[in-house]
Amino acid sequence: MAATASAIVIIRHVVVVLKWKGQIDEKISKAHKVRDKLTGNSSFPLPWTSNLPTLVTFSADITLLDNAQAAVKAKTGTTLARNTALENVHGDLRKIQTMVQTAADNNPKNAEDITKNAGFDFKIINIKQKQKNDARNTDVSGTVMLTADGQGAHEWQMSPDQKTITNLPATKQAHTLVSGLTPGQQYYFRNKKIPTKKQQFDWSDWKQLIAQ
Repeated sequence: MAATASAIVIIRHVVVVLKWKGQIDEKISKAHKVRDKLTGNSSFPLPWTSNLPTLVTFSADITLLDNAQAAVKAKTGTTLARNTALENVHGDLRKIQTMVQTAADNNPKNAEDITKNAGFDFKIINIKQKQKNDARNTDVSGTVMLTADGQGAHEWQMSPDQKTITNLPATKQAHTLVSGLTPGQQYYFRNKKIPTKKQQFDWSDWKQLIAQ
């Protein structure tokens, strides 16, 4: 019997983007915007998960950056201290970006509003591919689209070596977006359907990809 061809699907996805360019003061302003937007935001109730900076920590890092930048302007502080504080805030934002991406993925109909209301920008990508176990780079650096063979809710994992495994957020659909990857680094991805009371599912084979 001939194998059934995989269906072609077009996946429309909102990619959460952190615009981190321009002058130092513009970057600081961006951090303030995100912090203010997330304060009291019902889409991101506290406490956040342990892999993220707390809102208190994020605010404290921004304050340190404010003070370091003011000291540079007053010529009482060093650019090294300011740049270190800037990198800390950038690191906080990259981690928070993953939280916003997960929230957008879990609510596709409101993904754009969720992203904007968190102070981030977004980009719409449309990927045409077969509905099968696959990992594909998008045109957003460090962002990969994963698809699964079959419909419905799925669990996802990634690994640099098929030994050290990171569990990714489960989804209600058979695709997900992974962002914040390091360009040039090799990754492996796999998935399985979320088990039911009547049926268990096995993990798919690993899919190898070098992030771009």
